[in-house]
Amino acid sequence: MNEEKLSFERNLFIILFFVFWFSDLGSLFFERPDSIQIIILAGFLYITYRLSHFLKQQIWLTILYCTGQFFVFGSIIVFIGLMINVRNMRLKLREGSI
Repeated sequence: MNEEKLSFERNLFIILFFVFWFSDLGSLFFERPDSIQIIILAGFLYITYRLSHFLKQQIWLTILYCTGQFFVFGSIIVFIGLMINVRNMRLKLREGSI
């Protein structure tokens, strides 16, 4: 793991998170088929699992993050938690403790 790969994973998470989040918020105002909702939720779960697994989080924390994605505003808490973990990982990389 290096800073370039960490930055790539973080940027990918941020972009896809907001794409899925705005799509999910749009479903509050417009009727969408259930299949679209399932795709949006699956996307949330995949990007959350991918970043959490990349950061080598404990399995219970990954499960907690993925469970938080089932709620529209719970996903914001997950977003903030993962961004804090990315920052901590970046600090560890700069210190050379990883």
